[in-house]
Amino acid sequence: MVGYKINSAVRVTPMVFANTRIWGIRRSNFQSEALYATLGVTAKASDKGVSPEFFIGPSLSLAHSQFYLSAGAYFGRQQKLDGGLTVNAVIPSTLTGDLPVTNSYKTGFAFGISYRFA
Repeated sequence: MVGYKINSAVRVTPMVFANTRIWGIRRSNFQSEALYATLGVTAKASDKGVSPEFFIGPSLSLAHSQFYLSAGAYFGRQQKLDGGLTVNAVIPSTLTGDLPVTNSYKTGFAFGISYRFA
């Protein structure tokens, strides 16, 4: 029978972010809180190799731009069964080898907390 190996709606993953300030409050000679446009990149390993996954959305800086709260769209890879197969279906005896699957991007909501190292 065909079944799930992993079927989770939540994914926790490390990510690298690039931020560009679009609005901010400047006090004295340092920047305080600001709103940023954020692009994030991570990688997901599967039986078909490694694929990039992406995040895009706004971020709010806190604590003199040392921490960032981000919320936006996450573009992650998802495998789907091909060849007329469905979950809980009996695998045909003519099928040998790996199950036929396709990989496609699925968009979902994401949020993150990040720290600036520089």
